[in-house]
Amino acid sequence: MKKTVLLVMISFCFVLNGYSQQIEEKSVATYCSSTLMEKILDDKGITYESLSVNRYNIQLNGYNVLMNIDDGDLFLHTYFTITNPSLNRMNDFNAQYRWGRAYIDSDGDLVYASELSFTGGIGVLGIHTFLNTYGQILDILQSHMK
Repeated sequence: MKKTVLLVMISFCFVLNGYSQQIEEKSVATYCSSTLMEKILDDKGITYESLSVNRYNIQLNGYNVLMNIDDGDLFLHTYFTITNPSLNRMNDFNAQYRWGRAYIDSDGDLVYASELSFTGGIGVLGIHTFLNTYGQILDILQSHMK
């Protein structure tokens, strides 16, 4: 009888552990923080360096990405070393891809930027998807501008 009760208790603990992991994956964040993003970057195996409070340099798909957390939202910027980027190609790219914007900054560098608003909440899996999509779009932009 004691063995049966013990087995039931152990099984119940495993069920609770699985349930708590499901809750964690489905949790909703209403404010972006350094703690949240560092945990997500660590979970994804993304290398990052803290530059200052809420400002990071991350390595995503071989690109240096500047990550800023401002007013509870997430902002990503990538600077490309493309000489004389074509405005027509950049405009074509912006017309095709809605998740961010490509532009030429005041130094003449091609920049891709995107932001993720946490207003109303976003799931942790949504943040993972945002990072994945951003990395894929960097590859597309790089090849589009050649």
